Amino acid sequence: RGILRRLGQGRKALRSAVTRHLQTYVDDAVYWYTLEEGNDSSLIASQIPGGLAASVTSNITFESNPETLPGVGGVAYFNEAQAQLVGKAKKHSASTAWTALGFFQVNANPASEMRLMTVRTTGTSVIWKLNVIAGPTIQVQAVGSSGGAETVLSSATTALLTSEIAYGDYVAYTIYSRQNGANVTWAMNYHKPGSGVFYTTGEFSFAGSLGKLSEVTVGARGTHVAAGGMP
Repeated sequence: RGILRRLGQGRKALRSAVTRHLQTYVDDAVYWYTLEEGNDSSLIASQIPGGLAASVTSNITFESNPETLPGVGGVAYFNEAQAQLVGKAKKHSASTAWTALGFFQVNANPASEMRLMTVRTTGTSVIWKLNVIAGPTIQVQAVGSSGGAETVLSSATTALLTSEIAYGDYVAYTIYSRQNGANVTWAMNYHKPGSGVFYTTGEFSFAGSLGKLSEVTVGARGTHVAAGGMP
């Protein structure tokens, strides 16, 4: 039914096995980009009803049906630090929880901070940052802003390399955030696709309101396979 509806709305059928699996969540998503376009694309189609296309900068290479991650229909290679994909959430009502998820690949220990994803919201933490820093270490930061000055409200780090994850492996990540009384409680889970072993930052909280998802920016010298957000 979802694919027929998609074709009826003038959008191509989603091809990859991963995308078809995630189709079960798409109706609740406010942005979702599967990166199944070709190299000539300057706009990336949203794969949700009413979704907004994402814009891309130069020096991004797209690959269809990559052999390096079976089941995925598209990969975007961000070939320089300035390469980015920027997408805006479609209009939606406020909720008590949201989830941001995607895939990335890191091939070497970064010499400096590698920003994989930035999520903007209307909440107390107006910016959520997913980084890889020297170690290599995954870092998640919930950041507030006042008068143009940023303040880290909550932060967590965890080792990227594990007994299951090595350099060059794809990593699936999910950031969960929910309103918990007067606080926002969040966690980030990650794993190697195909593995049954999951890792987590554990749960953290800060005082404030959750807000709504408004924008996502994906980009770094690395690879993202998809980016999605659900309230």
